[in-house]
Amino acid sequence: MSEPGFDRALSTGEWTQWFKAQLAPPEMSVETLLACLHHFADLGLFAVVDEGHYMLAARGETAFSAECVRRELEALAESRRGFAVRYFLGQAGLDLAAVLKEAEASASPARAAKAPEPASDLSNLQIVRKVGRQLRPFLDLEKAALALLQGPHTSKADAQKIFHYLLSHTQMKAPARKWEQLSRKRHR
Repeated sequence: MSEPGFDRALSTGEWTQWFKAQLAPPEMSVETLLACLHHFADLGLFAVVDEGHYMLAARGETAFSAECVRRELEALAESRRGFAVRYFLGQAGLDLAAVLKEAEASASPARAAKAPEPASDLSNLQIVRKVGRQLRPFLDLEKAALALLQGPHTSKADAQKIFHYLLSHTQMKAPARKWEQLSRKRHR
């Protein structure tokens, strides 16, 4: 593999190898890293020479190094569309729920849905509606994040790979609750 620099274009495979060796988190898959490279091209880190060949866009830097690329990525992480870069760098400083709140603010007002009658035996339709209402915030979060991640070089599939990587690094387990015995008198 040739050494990257400001003056030469490398294939996405060569950039993937370089990022995997220098900056990428060790648990990141090659497919997710390739999707991140496409997103970095959309953010302006790379100048696209042709399909599959990227050249690092020089912004006042004279010598190429991994630290130079890290500084560029940190600068991109401060932008609205570059929120995912923080997870790539291992900072994870942004809560994905903030993206959801932004999506809710920009979304059109939802129509008022008639609440179903409570029933002891739920029909399939009622179950589907209930699950849909419970999953709506997660679906809205994914939709908002994908809209920010997609671009000229980042396909929807690439954006989904990045989103799933972000989601896997934000999920935390709820703290375990101490088990308590329920009163048996209540059940007699």
